[in-house]
Amino acid sequence: MQPQPTKGRPRSPRVDEAVRRATLEVLATQGYVRTTVEEIARQAGVSKAAIYRRWPAKADVVFAHVVHDLEITAPPDSGSFRGDLTAILRRLVAELTAPIARRVLAGLMADISSGGEELRERFRQTYLARQRECLNEVIDRGLARGDLFSRPDPALVHALLLGPVYAIVHIYHDDLSPAFVDDLADVLMHGLSATAGRRSAGPWSTDPRSGEAVR
Repeated sequence: MQPQPTKGRPRSPRVDEAVRRATLEVLATQGYVRTTVEEIARQAGVSKAAIYRRWPAKADVVFAHVVHDLEITAPPDSGSFRGDLTAILRRLVAELTAPIARRVLAGLMADISSGGEELRERFRQTYLARQRECLNEVIDRGLARGDLFSRPDPALVHALLLGPVYAIVHIYHDDLSPAFVDDLADVLMHGLSATAGRRSAGPWSTDPRSGEAVR
């Protein structure tokens, strides 16, 4: 759950778990703005230094425990690019629609946005970079299987996965329909095909919906 490797003594799983529990408890009762590293440390029964050795700031602590840490991995190979994208999307939906995420994510994102370039860059180089590494692995599988003729822009795919979920849940404050994941997967497959089609014959070696070979 750390955004940076630690040096010296090995990490203590007991401390990590205590901090995880305390972070979620403090957030649930105080909300993001009123949560402090001091209070998390007090409830976890650890020193502030123990937390700061693992996470440089409150935003890092919260993101790691509410959304995901740096240990996330690409989903298991489903056998198709669409299936892998759908698995990433389902995980994303689970992370962003959890009750604690609904409660604190707006404050967390505002903190990151207003926290200065150093904080924004750290998040780009850690959590967002890890998300894109997982996505690139899925794209590599699609290319290796022959699902894709060409590589779609990973930054574009990432934005198209994340944007609709965040907008509906955290800007519109609405609920996702049961068909949301499959519907968005279809839109993504066709949208990426159209975008890549302006550069080449298109990225897909099979039709995104029917699975039939493209001639």
